Amino acid sequence: MKTKVFLLVSLFYLSISALNAQVSVNIVGGGSKVDKEIIDKAFLECQYNYSFLSDISKPKERTEDRMILQIGKNRSKYFSYTNLLIDSIMRSNISTEEKLLKIKKFKTTVTSTIYKNFKKNKVSFVDKIFMTDYKCTEEIPDFKWNIKGEYSKILGYECQKATCKFRGREYTAWFTKNLPINNGPWKFHGLPGLIMKVVDSENHFQFTIVGIRKLKDTPISFPKKQYLNTSIKKFQKVKTKFNENPIAFIKGVVGSSAKIKITGKDGSSLKKINGKNVEKIKFENKNQYIEREL
Repeated sequence: MKTKVFLLVSLFYLSISALNAQVSVNIVGGGSKVDKEIIDKAFLECQYNYSFLSDISKPKERTEDRMILQIGKNRSKYFSYTNLLIDSIMRSNISTEEKLLKIKKFKTTVTSTIYKNFKKNKVSFVDKIFMTDYKCTEEIPDFKWNIKGEYSKILGYECQKATCKFRGREYTAWFTKNLPINNGPWKFHGLPGLIMKVVDSENHFQFTIVGIRKLKDTPISFPKKQYLNTSIKKFQKVKTKFNENPIAFIKGVVGSSAKIKITGKDGSSLKKINGKNVEKIKFENKNQYIEREL
């Protein structure tokens, strides 16, 4: 039996320079239901606007996503609200064509989820590359913050400035002691108050809080899947290989008989880009990983 894989590649923009191009890849399938484990109950939800550069050679073309931080007594979960919506569409009982139409309106989203376990002092990074679910767990890192005597207002809260150097980047953060919660977006934590905003010195990554609401025993869930446990460094190597040539990567996993559909902005099928077969083009990976030094 031949394996059939339907792939939608949305080309948001092309930068044809030595045949480089930026692509976003969404796997379209049935989306089976996944059992979930309730690991804690959230008492607070924070929404952050996450703005970052997908291509550092195009500083004016930023990508944005809405991120959710659920905070419980011992654990927290940080994930993309947009990706949650896409996942819901993928699991819905509609045709593949309808799924394609619905997800076309979404741009590139953050597919990873960050789980902090303060009781065990562990942080887990969970993501998926094609058909494999990866989990990278490590000790919660020490950011070695330097608290400054500068203040600013964010969402009406008085916030204090702090700086640090972490894994190849320099960060400025703003936290509020009015919410004495040791947590923040992504892996950030370690300040005497909720982290409201973080930006790196090169302005490649920005995390800005846009909403806070109290919750009452809202479940924090963790999907029960067969995860491949690995390190962030090894995960990044696989991710880079996938980004450079997603079509070759997928065919390497499921075989050359895989049926792949590639469409442009207008929905038309693409066979070539700038005169070259799309299946043979190697895309330069200009996405900068937030952790440069591992």
